[in-house]
Amino acid sequence: MGGDFFVSGGSGSPGGELDDSLPVREEDDFRFSSSYGGVTLWDIDTLEPVAKLPGNSSKTYATVSPDGQWVVSGDENTIGLFWNTDEPQERHRMADYDSGVLLDDLPDGLPEEDYWDASELIDVPRKEKPDEHGIYRPLATPTTIAIAFINGSEEFLRIGHSHYRSDGTSQTYAALFEAGNPWPQAYLDLGTDPFPSVNNYSRNLSIDSAPDANLLVIGHAFDGGITVYRYDPEERTLAKEWVGQ
Repeated sequence: MGGDFFVSGGSGSPGGELDDSLPVREEDDFRFSSSYGGVTLWDIDTLEPVAKLPGNSSKTYATVSPDGQWVVSGDENTIGLFWNTDEPQERHRMADYDSGVLLDDLPDGLPEEDYWDASELIDVPRKEKPDEHGIYRPLATPTTIAIAFINGSEEFLRIGHSHYRSDGTSQTYAALFEAGNPWPQAYLDLGTDPFPSVNNYSRNLSIDSAPDANLLVIGHAFDGGITVYRYDPEERTLAKEWVGQ
């Protein structure tokens, strides 16, 4: 929740027009369907939908900034989007970590690279040594399991889904973004010992933050503990504050 709004995120993309979609389905026959899949912005006072925010695919996670100004989403298919709640009809894309921002308004038939703006990409952290194919594996992924504001309404973390890998290629670096800016500003390591609960989509609720205190809390993947991280807005670093088993 943030400001005058809260946001819901689900699977897929919201279907139909807002005026044609009842907030509550009255018929039990429709209990396995929804007109509010994907991301929807809601009014916190009236509990009525304000806007459907389409564009995501598959398992989708979204949040709203504490001041209610920005909705941010990410999904299983690596799509990251954001909206200003003053103009919810205007959708903006977050940059893919390797390719950049997809340009939606270009005609068909251009070379593939012309559809991407990579002008402000930063280097993705990678494993120091190449694998057997000579590839330096990235340690961050846009395949999203959670999004959490970490510095008031100014900055948030996009946290990727990853399994533990004993070869050191677990993708536990989270991308730091500024609200309203499509470009990653830094990649911050969550660490692998203990391994964070980023390995199962059903555990995304074990990831949360206290934005005004610059705190991030993540459960452990393989025990019942939690890790508390503190973000330093000046240095743009993330440090473990406390580990509870």
